[in-house]
Amino acid sequence: AITAMALFVGIRLGASAGLLGGIWDAIIMRTVDLLLAFPILFLLIACIAMFGSEINVLVLILVMTSWMDLARIVRAEVLSLKQRDFIKSAIALGFSKRRILFVHLLPNLFPPIIAIAVLRIADIILLESSISFLGLGVQPPGISWGTIIRDGRDVLATAWWITAFPGLAITTTTISFHWIGGGIRKAVG
Repeated sequence: AITAMALFVGIRLGASAGLLGGIWDAIIMRTVDLLLAFPILFLLIACIAMFGSEINVLVLILVMTSWMDLARIVRAEVLSLKQRDFIKSAIALGFSKRRILFVHLLPNLFPPIIAIAVLRIADIILLESSISFLGLGVQPPGISWGTIIRDGRDVLATAWWITAFPGLAITTTTISFHWIGGGIRKAVG
């Protein structure tokens, strides 16, 4: 859900910046640059400190800190596609920007977007596990791999499996998503 919402925001702003250009491009991309200047984990911790760590707030914070690089990638793809002949022809024929976006640009953006979305899922899992391990994410009675690892660190010498298996699950899941994303990227690239 977090990845889907981040994709919605990132695609919308990135496509708008790339297609409209000019002042809109400058405003959107300078905002993205400003937000990307902060490390994501520190930005997450600051937002959680300000707004709390309820699950709904946590989802919103993860969405609002995950769309920036998606917007940059989508903008770059739109700028690349705008230089191709089929887009230049659509512009020359007088099609509206809305039609160019939905009929010509978005279908050509789906392959890289799908690859990015799969990789983004792995990143979100790592971020959520990290902040839950620090005690700022999902709070008991909620369950998170990061929370389980944090709870098991006190008994690591006698019950190592409490931290080992959730850590293995995080590692296996994120590596799997990265392999799937890499495979999709190779297949569509």
